[in-house]
Amino acid sequence: MVAGGGGGGTADNNNGGGGGGGAGGLVYNASVSLSGQQTIKVGGPNNTSGGDGDSTEFTGLITALGGGKGGSSGASGGSGASGGSGGGAFRDGTGGAGTAEQGYAGGTGSQTLNPLYDQGGSGGGGAGGAGVGATSVTDGANGGVGLDYSSVFGTTYGDSGWFASGGAGGHHAGGSPGTASNGGGGDGGSSSGSAGVNGQNHTGGGGGGGSVVSGGDSYGGSGIVLIKY
Repeated sequence: MVAGGGGGGTADNNNGGGGGGGAGGLVYNASVSLSGQQTIKVGGPNNTSGGDGDSTEFTGLITALGGGKGGSSGASGGSGASGGSGGGAFRDGTGGAGTAEQGYAGGTGSQTLNPLYDQGGSGGGGAGGAGVGATSVTDGANGGVGLDYSSVFGTTYGDSGWFASGGAGGHHAGGSPGTASNGGGGDGGSSSGSAGVNGQNHTGGGGGGGSVVSGGDSYGGSGIVLIKY
């Protein structure tokens, strides 16, 4: 079970790139006995770009929580939201917390970089690892890694069998966007001025943070439920 990923945050011309969205929570049940009718709700991205992902539910099983949105200009001090995996920070904000056994925290902005207002965005957390914190004045940071379930479900589903990687941070003027790993997360906004890249559908990947050139945020990827029997 994978929830919807969080959207990437909005950038700001003076302060830096947007934080990457956190991946949707991933819950794997190795052995479940099913009988009778079940109710399944697959979480998608929020109905607005830059929002938290929606949770995935299955009767009688632990809910996979939606990914936290990335930190944005002027929102909550630039901190990423908590969720299945947490969103990355904008500027000197704090990365959102992940949920135990579902995902990891988003990267935290560094208050030691100089000038403070020119930071790249931090990466969102993934199901397999935390998002990278701000380590460059201008460059966006990479999203957290996803998890490989190709040995269980093959490569038809998800991102060739990978799921729930965090979105990457957007960059400041003159910098480079962060990148997302396998698992459907989106890269940060490009140097040509695009918004962050949306997470891939049916992966739960987080959306990439916007670049200073565009400011735009993004959507996370929708989740998925797979049953092998």
